[in-house]
Amino acid sequence: MRMSRDPGAPDNTLRSQPRRLSRRFPAIMVAMAMGTGLCMTGWSSTAAAETVEAAELHPLQAHLESKITDSGARTMLTDVTLQRSGEHAGQLYARTVTSNRVRLTGFTGGVFVVLKNDQGAVVGISGLHTFGVDGRSIGTYRRDEVWIEQIDPRVAAATTQIEIVHQRATRDRLPSILKRIAEFKQAGCQIIHVQGVCD
Repeated sequence: MRMSRDPGAPDNTLRSQPRRLSRRFPAIMVAMAMGTGLCMTGWSSTAAAETVEAAELHPLQAHLESKITDSGARTMLTDVTLQRSGEHAGQLYARTVTSNRVRLTGFTGGVFVVLKNDQGAVVGISGLHTFGVDGRSIGTYRRDEVWIEQIDPRVAAATTQIEIVHQRATRDRLPSILKRIAEFKQAGCQIIHVQGVCD
C-alpha cells in the first residue's frame, strides 16, 4: 500500500491509496481500471466493466502513527481495513494503540476515519473513538483497542481513499472535533444519502 500526505491536512493526517490488486496488475493497470481508458487497450467493454468492479471491491487499508505532543512522549497508532464487497461489505475494522511515556500525567486521544472517492470528495466518515491512558508511573499507560463500525455498502463501494485523523480529545476540544466530524458527514450526505445517517 502506498501512503501519501495530504498537502492541506495537519501533520497527523495521512491519506491512503488503494492497494495493488496483485503483481499481475501493476499500478498503472489499477489506475486505468478505476478510470475510463480501458477500451484504448483493446479490451472489450465487458472485460473493462469486470475489471472496474474487481478494483472497486478490493479491500482498502490505511496506517497512521502520530505524535500527539511535540515531544513524542504521547503517541497514537491506528490500522484500518475497509471491506467493500462480499458478506462483510461495509465493515470498517480498526485497531488503535494509545501510548504515554509521561510519568505522572495521562491524556485522552481521539481517532476517526474519513472516506473519500476517487475525486477526493468525502463520501462517509466514522464516529469518534476516544482512548484515555494514565501516566507511566501511575497506571495503564498503554491501550491496544479494536473497534468496528458498519458503513453503508454503497459508501464503502464508492471509497477509494482512507484518511485517519488523530487528535487530543480533552473535554474542551470535543466540541470542535465533533463539529468537524459533522461537517464531514454533511459533505458525504450530499454525494450519497444514507437513510438514518443523513436524515
